[in-house]
Amino acid sequence: MRDGVPVLCTVDSAIVRYLALNRFAKQVDLFDSILGIAPSYNMPRAVRRLKGHGLIETLIGDANTHLGYRLTRKGLHYAEKIMLIPDSVLKSRPAFRSQYDHDRIVNEARRILSESPVVSDFITEAELRASQEKSWRDHIDSNNRDWKVPDAIFKLMTKKGVLRVALEVELSQKAKARYAKIMQAILISRQFDVVFFLCKDERLQSLIYREVTEARAKNPMVKVSQRSNGIYFSTLETLRAMKTDAPWSGEENRFTIREIEESFSKK
Repeated sequence: MRDGVPVLCTVDSAIVRYLALNRFAKQVDLFDSILGIAPSYNMPRAVRRLKGHGLIETLIGDANTHLGYRLTRKGLHYAEKIMLIPDSVLKSRPAFRSQYDHDRIVNEARRILSESPVVSDFITEAELRASQEKSWRDHIDSNNRDWKVPDAIFKLMTKKGVLRVALEVELSQKAKARYAKIMQAILISRQFDVVFFLCKDERLQSLIYREVTEARAKNPMVKVSQRSNGIYFSTLETLRAMKTDAPWSGEENRFTIREIEESFSKK
């Protein structure tokens, strides 16, 4: 403790930083996120230590279900003042019900994709909505009906330039009318160039692929629009197993993040 502020070791600092950027985590998420940590590292002890400092607390869901950990208000203040994490990132504290699994997978996707040097500025929906900075919405007219806040947005550097990618995590089937609205919004949105659908399984991936195809063929707004954003698919199991080698399959082609990385080293 120095001047009333706890002095944290490297691992404890990494835990606080991860919780600040991702809003919550289970112990397994913390293990996976900290590079170089020994398999025998005593994570429960680190959690108890940070609780003792008043920086983290247990995240409780319905029926007193233990969902993981989040920063306390003191922890948020520490992350902002000591770690210099922007206040806009820290504004949303989770109090989960049905969104827990969904948001945890968004965080997992961020961790995997952000390992690549061609992926940057990964911002989740919660951060977009909580942000007090207007840069994300300055150019969005209040009457613009094509805007849909995606589950995340990130930048993807390619040989042809930087693409703004929207990530949509799909874990369950929606009503057809709901899909019609979603597909119209994402296909003609000017706020991103490409959409990655990360699907629970291949059945759901096939269903969403059919909805995209139908929207392109039948939706009048999509047919007359000058926009036609690229759509790519992968499954959660594939991304977890293959990481940046996971294929993202589009309507006409497929690629991996690793292939994009390697394209920069080719002459």
